[in-house]
Amino acid sequence: MKQLFVLSLCLMGFFLSAEAQERLFSVRFIQDGQKVPLAENNTVNLKKKPFQIQLSHILDEGVLIGATFDKDLYRSAMGDADLEVMWFSNTGMADDMFNDDKSLMMSDEAPSYWFYTSKEQHRFDHDPKESNGRYLGTRTIENLALLDPYRMVPIKNVKKNLYLVFYESSYDAEEDEIQTVTNPLGFQIVWVP
Repeated sequence: MKQLFVLSLCLMGFFLSAEAQERLFSVRFIQDGQKVPLAENNTVNLKKKPFQIQLSHILDEGVLIGATFDKDLYRSAMGDADLEVMWFSNTGMADDMFNDDKSLMMSDEAPSYWFYTSKEQHRFDHDPKESNGRYLGTRTIENLALLDPYRMVPIKNVKKNLYLVFYESSYDAEEDEIQTVTNPLGFQIVWVP
């Protein structure tokens, strides 16, 4: 019986570590210079003022970010509802290099694409770090870039919760289509006093 218990623990550890290895990136939120702890269901409680998103990933790779106010779209992207998720079939929108406008692009149709190739070519603030084949990029968010019609909305004026989905995909240039979306990582940003 004890051997069966130990075998079960080993198998469970193997499956948990295999799942953790599927995602090659990590995300964290920072406000007022402090890491913001995640609440239940990957909820991020933020004040209505600038914050940062930090992304760690392997060099020369990027992450697609779907950003929306639509909870049902978010739930569908995470596999909890059944709406079409256009992010997964569209390539990423090009944010400006170096994040000079300090924004997060919002769209229900196409994701943003954040990457780091070198200190001269990336979508993060001006100070990304490289170490051991990985990069750590920080993106300061002071505004939301709404696309239809295009306008910048300061974080202090945002009235709805935000839903963010970070994911990787493969692109088949010959077929000009997205092939695979892997293991999305979702967050709900809730505004607190």
